Amino acid sequence: MDLQSELYYIDVGAYNGDTIFELTDYLKIKNKNIRKITAFEPDKKNYAKLEKNIAESDILNKCELYNIAAWSEEKKIYFESKSGRNSSVNNPKSLKFTEINANSLDNILNQNDLNGEILIKYDVEGAEYEALLGSSETIKKYSPKLIVSLYHRNEDIFKLLLLINKINPNYDFYLRKHKYIPCWDLNLYAIPKKMKIFKNNC
Repeated sequence: MDLQSELYYIDVGAYNGDTIFELTDYLKIKNKNIRKITAFEPDKKNYAKLEKNIAESDILNKCELYNIAAWSEEKKIYFESKSGRNSSVNNPKSLKFTEINANSLDNILNQNDLNGEILIKYDVEGAEYEALLGSSETIKKYSPKLIVSLYHRNEDIFKLLLLINKINPNYDFYLRKHKYIPCWDLNLYAIPKKMKIFKNNC
């Protein structure tokens, strides 16, 4: 995926910041810059790791971190914390579920300067549909580049693509399976049609 010289990166499901650092390292090699980073991570232990990692980096002044879940609206939801990649949002079924704050990207980004290139990554353990709904105005108005995890729910490979296309039909869609563990990871890349730039090495 080709990226321009100044990028606003929004990480929905930031974990410990691994993707943030992977992206910033890549951009440094390409002599490109991060303009701003907004990251969502609902798991308290993961968020503590994220804060620590960002605080020890050279991008601290560019980061805005939220210890909340990305959702379709501002509300309280139930969250199962597993202190790792598999934490998830659901209805309470055991004592492991706790009530947490959730909000939409549209609400959070309302006060931000969204001019320029935007990239949003969604990896929220099965809550991608709700997170995308909560980004509807941003996607409709700014046509950001999107990377969306498709492997958490069987129906997502169709459902999420159709949702994005309904919100904003100005996208070309690509599926990419990278050399991840677990091996079933599959991502959807939504690229604004006016760009139509996609490289196999992304």
